[in-house]
Amino acid sequence: MKFKKIEHHQVKITRYAEVDDEDLIKEFGSVAEALEGDWENFVDQYDIYYESKEDWVSDRKGYTEIEWEVVEDEEYEKVLDEATEEVDKMSDDKYDEIIDILHEEDDD
Repeated sequence: MKFKKIEHHQVKITRYAEVDDEDLIKEFGSVAEALEGDWENFVDQYDIYYESKEDWVSDRKGYTEIEWEVVEDEEYEKVLDEATEEVDKMSDDKYDEIIDILHEEDDD
């Protein structure tokens, strides 16, 4: 008999990026204008993260939701595909909502 354990976690990922001032000036005209403009999207497109930290908030605070189910043979083969589909379905709004919750918890 096969079983599956589903754990629902909240993870806060902090990524650090470094962008050359010359690239900011080329894009925005000056560093000051970059900081007043749409620098977040520019840095995100730059895609050079030199460090990343993960904070598994749900594990640290002890509120991981766990579900157990009996798995039929057909379903067992689809487990990874289903998980991938669920992640893909998560809208940006839901992601932003989760991030806001995490930031509120950090303030506590």
